[in-house]
Amino acid sequence: MRIQDSFVIHPEGRRFEIQPKVRPAKTKVKVGKIYNCAIEGFSGLVRAECLKIYEKSAHVRIIVCHKERDEWRQKVLGDQTVVKLKNMVLAR
Repeated sequence: MRIQDSFVIHPEGRRFEIQPKVRPAKTKVKVGKIYNCAIEGFSGLVRAECLKIYEKSAHVRIIVCHKERDEWRQKVLGDQTVVKLKNMVLAR
């Protein structure tokens, strides 16, 4: 790539840098699989099924909480919440 290729010359003589295109990160999270998730607001891990994947997060259905004190929060959320993709690990 030449230096000339990295700038766009405006008709009035000003130069503008070309912004790099943002590409979504590739993830190994799949819809329909079951994951162990660390969710903000919960004191322990949560086992959940992935329903939909967004850019940096996923919509999940909570199956079971590892700690009993988190069960009330699960009921309040209606068994569904959003999790960061980096906080999801495939359950074995």
